[in-house]
Amino acid sequence: MAYYQRTFPPPPDSSLSETTSRRRTRRTELFFSLLLFIAFSFYFSSTLSATDLRFLPAKRPHARNLISNVMKDDFQEVTRLSRHVSSVQDSAKYQSVSVLLPDWEVLVLLSPETSLDSVEGFYCLFWNSQTSPARFSGVLPFTERTAFKCAMPNGARRPPLWQPILTKYLVKENPAKERELLRMKKLAYESISTEDDVVLFVKGVNARSRSRSPQPQDFMCVFGDAVKTPVTSCTQEVFRCSHPDLTAFTSGTDQPIKMSLQIMHQVQNRTLPSVAYYRPRQSHAQEPKLEICVCTMVYNVAKFVKEWVIYHSKIGVEKFILYDNGSEDDLQNVVNELNGDGYNVTTLLWIWPKTQEAGFSHNAIHANGCCT
Repeated sequence: MAYYQRTFPPPPDSSLSETTSRRRTRRTELFFSLLLFIAFSFYFSSTLSATDLRFLPAKRPHARNLISNVMKDDFQEVTRLSRHVSSVQDSAKYQSVSVLLPDWEVLVLLSPETSLDSVEGFYCLFWNSQTSPARFSGVLPFTERTAFKCAMPNGARRPPLWQPILTKYLVKENPAKERELLRMKKLAYESISTEDDVVLFVKGVNARSRSRSPQPQDFMCVFGDAVKTPVTSCTQEVFRCSHPDLTAFTSGTDQPIKMSLQIMHQVQNRTLPSVAYYRPRQSHAQEPKLEICVCTMVYNVAKFVKEWVIYHSKIGVEKFILYDNGSEDDLQNVVNELNGDGYNVTTLLWIWPKTQEAGFSHNAIHANGCCT
């Protein structure tokens, strides 16, 4: 018995059919896109005229505007240069020395021979062209130096620290880096003369920095550039030394003489930075000495000082000496009112921070002529 076997063709490949279908779809899309492009091109070419295809003229600046811009730039440059020249002139006109105080506050002291018509409108110009307002702090009573304070901007606090320029012009120019900023932590800052010797007040020289207590032979007082006298006693910040020979100074005694302290070392002597000046003791008319005087150091106590003075006057105090440690309140007006009412109150600007004991030592010498 024979069997008949029927054969069927193999099924078509599914992947091949899908590829063929996609190709047909793409061709159809391209064909219709071409038709749309031709139609739109024909439409726009028929609606635009030749005048529509003209290019717009370029805008040329008017000659007057060019001249105005050039004049404006020249004026700004001349203004900048004039301000720069003014700030340089100020640095020569307002000669000063600057000391860094705590909390990034800068004390600016004008030279003794510098006089001012006004104390308003000053700025401290720092080495990186940043500025801050300079606040008038007063006049130092013994050297007659005008003092200002200004805050050091954050950008100028990178060492080395340079002294700012006192100016009245806000100019964005970097001043010359000529002198490094002095530090209050190691500085000769004040002096006063007696009939027998000179007392120099120095910060930063004490027993804790040495293996032994400082001795007078470790130091010399320096007057001017080369005149020296030996130190006779030293206690904390107070150093006493002999008067210099005034004939050694060619300028005489009319001009203040710079004074400092020299530390004697076996290898090399070192002179401390200084803002102190020596003045011979002035002779004054003798006045009757008062029996009871009170001295104290004050800071922003204007609202309390009137009651304090009235009370102590009633129990026998005849004279009040207030060492003002840089007050920013209405202290002087209150003192003027008290003096107008018959009280005897004197204020002295003692601007040096953290020097209370030195201030009392200074007052003991200063008030010796009027109080017993």
